[in-house]
Amino acid sequence: ACGNMAAAREKGLVRREGKDYIMQDGDVVLFLFNV
Repeated sequence: ACGNMAAAREKGLVRREGKDYIMQDGDVVLFLFNV
């Protein structure tokens, strides 16, 4: 319960993973893509 993405980044809760990452129960995903 950080409140926003900036606070989560400051706490080190936001990670960037590769395409071979195995999802864990409870993961929240933000998909980044470009067109």
